[in-house]
Amino acid sequence: MFAGRRRHYIEGTVQRALGRMLLEVSGAQQLGAGRAFQAKALGRLGAIRYDAEALWVDGDFESELVDAQQRREYGLRLSTSVKMGTWRLPVETGVRHFQTRTGAKVTEWLIRSALQLKRTSLTTELSRRTARGPVAALAGEDLGTKLNLIANTAIGPVRLRGAARFALDGQRRGLENAQAVAETGIGLSSTLRLGYEHDATSRRDEVMLGWVRQFDRFALRTEGRLDTRGRLTLGLTLGFSLGPDPVDGGWRMSRQRLAESGQAAVEVFRDENGDGYRQAGEGLVEGVAVEAGFRHTEAPTNKAGRAVIDGLTPYVPVLVSIDAGSLPDPLLQPKGQGVVVVPRPGVSAKVSLPLAPTGELEALLLGPDGEPREGVVLELTDTAGQVVRQVQSDFDGYVLFDSVPYGDYRLRIGAASALALGVKADLGTVLRINRANPSLRLGRIRLQTLVTTQVAALP
Repeated sequence: MFAGRRRHYIEGTVQRALGRMLLEVSGAQQLGAGRAFQAKALGRLGAIRYDAEALWVDGDFESELVDAQQRREYGLRLSTSVKMGTWRLPVETGVRHFQTRTGAKVTEWLIRSALQLKRTSLTTELSRRTARGPVAALAGEDLGTKLNLIANTAIGPVRLRGAARFALDGQRRGLENAQAVAETGIGLSSTLRLGYEHDATSRRDEVMLGWVRQFDRFALRTEGRLDTRGRLTLGLTLGFSLGPDPVDGGWRMSRQRLAESGQAAVEVFRDENGDGYRQAGEGLVEGVAVEAGFRHTEAPTNKAGRAVIDGLTPYVPVLVSIDAGSLPDPLLQPKGQGVVVVPRPGVSAKVSLPLAPTGELEALLLGPDGEPREGVVLELTDTAGQVVRQVQSDFDGYVLFDSVPYGDYRLRIGAASALALGVKADLGTVLRINRANPSLRLGRIRLQTLVTTQVAALP
């Protein structure tokens, strides 16, 4: 659903790494309408990072990423840092050119820099915007050269933000707009905000006082504004979203912007055979917390083993994984690192995460001479060669891998230890930990000396 209508798309993307550059080419066809093609390049040349993109739109294509007025767009952004004594000053510059369906051709130039001084940040932006095309298409375009100054700081519990915009050319040179906002937290869920704005264009000054309270399912905001023209405005805003409930079914109310952000609908199941897939008879697990980047479920999985994570940034890949510290049963451990999803606005990505029962593996490590070896690094790897567990042998050669999820593994000596001892790294065949064999006792493992071949030079 987009703009109140159901639309259908066919999309494709190709990504390719070329040296230190990542290239992405994508295309989309809107059934019964137009199409769009996009190319992006991201990389680095020496100390300069670059980000380039180009967009072409044909027909009446429209989506979350392409505005209805867009026809062509090209952009290049360069960023680096300049060393000034002990400081490093970040500098960014860019150019953007786009053409609308009404015939307007707009070019934007921007240079930005920022300075961080303890708890204070200062940002300076210099921009220039030019346009050409039909007079009607250019109506309302804010053109000319602008200077923006932005400052953020904190004094104790009070956060302060200020911004000022200056016009450097045209008939209205000088200060156009200035704002200052101070806010502080009241408890864990409330914020008090005081603001002032000066608008030189309309010759108006305004003060604002507001209070915001976050509840579990909605947010409440009250605000009062008074300007120099004698206008008094009082506002009361109740903010919430309605959307499908991926946990209990039906509908739910949330203070998150469900239509603008992504969600992950997660189920956690007991992976009895350790294959990573839910089979018939493998039940769901209650009371498990799940996280996605800095986001996490507001409540652990319910009796049906389901939970939801809201507020995910659209189109930014994120790893959805189990918070191992929340597991109700220490003998259940996550199978794998998690699942990477690419959230879409208003769409719940369905994720299934396995919790595998665990077993253990123990052995006694002996050197090639038959004596116990202490401090040798041993690695337990999965069938893909990824290290799952790593331990060191004790003074008597004893080795123990505990809390190992069911599955197939191989045992090997760490590369540094194998090189130092001059022994073979691989220690044998595939080891299987499952319900029938939760504890593997390998007994004595004797390291094998690495055979080297020397070739003598002929006289």
